[in-house]
Amino acid sequence: MWGFVRALAGAHGKKVIQEVTDAIVATDPTTASAAQLEVMERDLDKVGRELAKFRAEAAREQSEADAVQSRFARMRAAGDQLLARYNAETDPAKKADLEKSLNGLLTTLEEVKHELDQEAQEAVDANKLVAETEAIYQEKATALREAKTSLSKAARELERAKTAQEHANMQAERAAQIAGLRDNEVGGLNAALTAMTRKAEEARGDAEAKRLKAAVLTKADHGSMDDPNVLEALASVQGTSPSLPFADRLAALGGPKPAPAPLQIEHKDGPGA
Repeated sequence: MWGFVRALAGAHGKKVIQEVTDAIVATDPTTASAAQLEVMERDLDKVGRELAKFRAEAAREQSEADAVQSRFARMRAAGDQLLARYNAETDPAKKADLEKSLNGLLTTLEEVKHELDQEAQEAVDANKLVAETEAIYQEKATALREAKTSLSKAARELERAKTAQEHANMQAERAAQIAGLRDNEVGGLNAALTAMTRKAEEARGDAEAKRLKAAVLTKADHGSMDDPNVLEALASVQGTSPSLPFADRLAALGGPKPAPAPLQIEHKDGPGA
């Protein structure tokens, strides 16, 4: 039961960690990318340390195997000499002594051969582990290089996108400003035309009101002119104005006026008159 709970909590915890990571990347991709590169570099360094340790162990195993191989080779050469001496010896006592030495040497050689095989296998295993670790290290190093290249490319693309976005925003703002100016110009013109039209209508209305007022006042001042009896009397006397003298009629037409009569001076009676 508790094992199931721990497993469930572990899976849920990984999901939560992934969700938090995704949120951080979406909020601040630059910092998240740098953090991810740092994680990859730490992982690469960890593998590098393991590789160095495995290489040292492989070198030690190979050195031990080489030492055993060298010792085995010397003992084998000694065994060949003893065997040659044993085969050539005719003295039974010496031959028996060589046989004893040869048996001891062969027993030791068999033990060293077993040790040599073991050391050689350990060296092979150590070198194999080094090769596998080197492959992992190269894979991680390649991934890190590609990640840095990709992030650098993404950063450049992001900067270009930001520049393009800023340029587009500036163009949009400039277009909005121009549109606003045009709207203001048209709106101002419409407002001016509306005001002029309203003023003209008000002037016409004032003129009409004044005309009606003048007509009413004129009628009030000369109300007798509308009287039927007065109108009839005026019609009966129309064209009956008294005739003017001929001189006055000519003067009314214009032209040279007649010269005035000479002034008559009266002289009094007396001397010097």
